[in-house]
Amino acid sequence: MKKGFTLIELLAVIIILGILMLIAIPSVTSYINNSRKETYVDTIKELIKGTVVKINSGELDVYDTDTTYYIPASAIDLENGDPRSPYGKFDEAYVVIAYDGDKYDYYFVGKDEKDMGIEAITKEEMITKDLIKEVDDLDLTIGLRGKDKIVIFDDELNPGTPQNAVSKVSGNGDSCTIEESEIVVYPPGKNKCNAALG
Repeated sequence: MKKGFTLIELLAVIIILGILMLIAIPSVTSYINNSRKETYVDTIKELIKGTVVKINSGELDVYDTDTTYYIPASAIDLENGDPRSPYGKFDEAYVVIAYDGDKYDYYFVGKDEKDMGIEAITKEEMITKDLIKEVDDLDLTIGLRGKDKIVIFDDELNPGTPQNAVSKVSGNGDSCTIEESEIVVYPPGKNKCNAALG
């Protein structure tokens, strides 16, 4: 005589499987999201390395100590093709350079088509928790490290006309005042002030 499972035994197995899924799904989702963020940061670091190569080869003339340079990510060649975020194509992204006459400081500011991005943060400071969602517009008027001018390069690495930068910045890590404007808080933990104040 064949013996099957009783209804109570089947219900118990289903409940146990449901509990296991409730535990496993958030863990797997978190793991996937963290992997994407790490890939995003790795892509940014590759973009900065590519920019360094272009500076060292003389393709980029970025020697003015009073200028912040914005280099479009689309102009940087990567080994694995066009720069992409793991969340989608970059919508707008720049490697940002500030030169003090002795060394270069490299930053990244950008967002992808899913509005996932980072705002003006150095390669050394960059960690996955700095990625933020819903980046609306990039502010390309900030003169990092107190620079008075900005130059935005095009995709062919031709420099644009120098513009006056927002350089009167004061404040601390969470908020700052920019040229007598209202207090700007952006984003939690990292913001324009951190980069602009130096």
